[in-house]
Amino acid sequence: MVLIVSSQQMFFTSEITTNSALDDKQPMAQSVASQWQINDAPPIQSGWSANTWQPDPKGPLWDLDFSPDATKIAGVEISDNRLFVWNISDGRVLLWIHHSAAIVDVVWLSDEWVLVADSGTNWYSYHVVDNGSSTPHTSTEMRSGQWSDGLTGTYSGYLWGLDASLNHSKVAFCGNINQM
Repeated sequence: MVLIVSSQQMFFTSEITTNSALDDKQPMAQSVASQWQINDAPPIQSGWSANTWQPDPKGPLWDLDFSPDATKIAGVEISDNRLFVWNISDGRVLLWIHHSAAIVDVVWLSDEWVLVADSGTNWYSYHVVDNGSSTPHTSTEMRSGQWSDGLTGTYSGYLWGLDASLNHSKVAFCGNINQM
């Protein structure tokens, strides 16, 4: 389950009541009462409201990432090995791709290209197109490669994650070195 909230703050307050004079005859449970209250709503602000949206994949989402232009969100479902891409404004599924291995991470390379890493040594980059259709794409232009010692500064092993630089010109992969 994923819940996206525009702003969230938690406030804890404690009310402790004590008697000013100790009374030997008073039971311990009545001498100090502690009551905690939690308020998980943000303080009321003029012109502010939380926008929430909850997608409905078959299983738990392992990772999420907003597109650089904040119009799409990509998520990887670990139980069914799928990449989902949603349109944020209306919740439509734009892309729905199945993989043979578990997908462990997702990151955007641009407003239209998303990169995922599987739990082996493979990475895949998909072109995301929003043509207004209510039916998600199940295929698209794709590029792929393997994380190996042939890449600058990397070693072979299982992929655990990846990230892109702020300008999306560089990608860093991480994993378990030489444990194939």
